[in-house]
Amino acid sequence: MNTKRIKSVGTISAICFLLLLTACSGGTDGEAMRRELLRAREMNQNYVPFTTHDSQSPDSVMKAVVAYYDRHGTASERMEARYLLGCVYRDLGEAPQALQCYHDAVRDSTDDYRLRIKVYGQMAELYDAQNLPGDEIAAMRKIQQYALLEHDSLMYIRALELMTKPYYKLGDTAKVIETVWEAHRLYTEAGDSQKAANAFATLAHIKVKRGQLDEADSLLREFETKTGLFDSRGNIRRGHEMYYYIKGNYYLQAGKTDSAETFFRKLLPVPKDLLSLDADAYRGLLAVFQKRKIPFNP
Repeated sequence: MNTKRIKSVGTISAICFLLLLTACSGGTDGEAMRRELLRAREMNQNYVPFTTHDSQSPDSVMKAVVAYYDRHGTASERMEARYLLGCVYRDLGEAPQALQCYHDAVRDSTDDYRLRIKVYGQMAELYDAQNLPGDEIAAMRKIQQYALLEHDSLMYIRALELMTKPYYKLGDTAKVIETVWEAHRLYTEAGDSQKAANAFATLAHIKVKRGQLDEADSLLREFETKTGLFDSRGNIRRGHEMYYYIKGNYYLQAGKTDSAETFFRKLLPVPKDLLSLDADAYRGLLAVFQKRKIPFNP
């Protein structure tokens, strides 16, 4: 499962969209429907976002595809068509419709475990966005179930590791710690020392919050030296910027406000796809200036 969002169905130009509607209007042309399914799958694989155009209904083509495969398709084809329609709704910000499509997608019995993993991965992301940690954990457990059937041990461990976030939202710190250590153990047994070290970021955050700075320092050092996420100037790979906030808080707790400020400022400007870190950056800087007892100067 890609830890970043599995995106689907891309931008369709006005002319192309009208041609698709014409091709699908009969609802019985198997070749036309197959082309649209393959087109949607390719857009999904290429992470192309779906957008509306003029007054055309952006989900109409995939609805036609779903209707066709509901009558003529295999269980795997029905699942993929419903999954891709769900991704259209997701890109349009229609979470309830997207979730319904995903639930419909996994309704039939099929041994296409890889696709089931994708569907439950999308469910988990929507539940995360809607702050439904219990449902997110349930979706992650489904991913683990099908990862075992697919004989994909790394997917199984990754799903386990991703459960730390919803457990944290639930305030179950003990479960977060237990899950981190279990993920670390399984990654180590699988021979992936980089991912094993990467699992320590969340645990370091907890140790910093508890004021256990020696333990936090040890965890951060392992994260910094073994994950392979840093360039020669000490900048972390995009998508892992939360490390700066954790490191800034570590220095803040240690009374090293200059170093803390440096790491909090590394979060700015916050990329558009990581705006959730914006509040963390300014919260950290505010704490630095409060500790110095001088006015906050962002």
